[in-house]
Amino acid sequence: MTLRRLVVTLVLCGFAAVCSAQESYPTRQVRLIVPTNAGGVPDTLARLLAQKLAAHFNRPFVVENRPGAANLIGSDYVAKAPADGYTLLIGTSQVFGILPAMHPKMPFDAVKDFVPILRMTDSPHLIVVPVSMPVNNIPEFVKYVAARPGQLSYGSSGVGSSHHLIMEALAMQSGGLKMIHVPFKGSQDNLAALLGGNLNISVIAVSSSIQQIKAGKIKALGVSTARRSTLAPDIVPIAEQGLPGFDLSNTTGLLAPAGTPRAIVSLLEAASLVAIKSADMMQSLEKLGFELAILGSDDYAKAIRADLDAYGKVIRSANVKME
Repeated sequence: MTLRRLVVTLVLCGFAAVCSAQESYPTRQVRLIVPTNAGGVPDTLARLLAQKLAAHFNRPFVVENRPGAANLIGSDYVAKAPADGYTLLIGTSQVFGILPAMHPKMPFDAVKDFVPILRMTDSPHLIVVPVSMPVNNIPEFVKYVAARPGQLSYGSSGVGSSHHLIMEALAMQSGGLKMIHVPFKGSQDNLAALLGGNLNISVIAVSSSIQQIKAGKIKALGVSTARRSTLAPDIVPIAEQGLPGFDLSNTTGLLAPAGTPRAIVSLLEAASLVAIKSADMMQSLEKLGFELAILGSDDYAKAIRADLDAYGKVIRSANVKME
């Protein structure tokens, strides 16, 4: 067989395989693995998505929770699953941004062992302070903190959380601000400490703090994403307040094991996009405080690399270690 005929044959075989995959997938149940407990943000999103995908493909899509080890147990399970499109992962920036720079022995490679399908949502965070603090924006805040090194405390949702690292990034990019970090187990405890006068500053998700801001109990100085929050469009991004390029948050998306056929990835990408943009699902997501941050497979892969780089720089600079 000549080289030309061989190439043509391979191309035709490949095209036939793609067509076959598109026509037959899925033929059985598909599992969406959530690496957190039931009831949390990734789990809620997974269950909404599973309902839509099941209706779209006329096949069962079931959610399976595999929590533990800061999302690593469930994520590792998917990384090592057959690359056939029947085991998918709901992944967050915890694994695809933060942990690779903090965990001394990652059980998988966040880039090489997965193929991104669709980034779906984002959770922008806010820098919030009591209304009594005499600052109204990030430049004023930086000046205020710099004049009081080591005297002010800020709350987060734990060491190595996106909340913690956003403040570390702000401190680093503002010339080395010195504050006392007070980690909490969750956003509600963090917010309660600020409202109770036990903290000077908090980093908290827009969805967790917007009602208190609207009630005038606390004030927001800036949002952590480069784009404005759909839940709080009047709050100016930190990136527009003297720190260009500042863009950190916690995103959620759908991924598959590396090696999953591109035809299946494309089918899932298209179906998930239709699902996430459907009117009823958008309404449900808005009620739950989700913000859409849609990126297709290729752009999601680029965003993961950018998050790994951005969070990695902060973690190494601040010498953040796992507890």
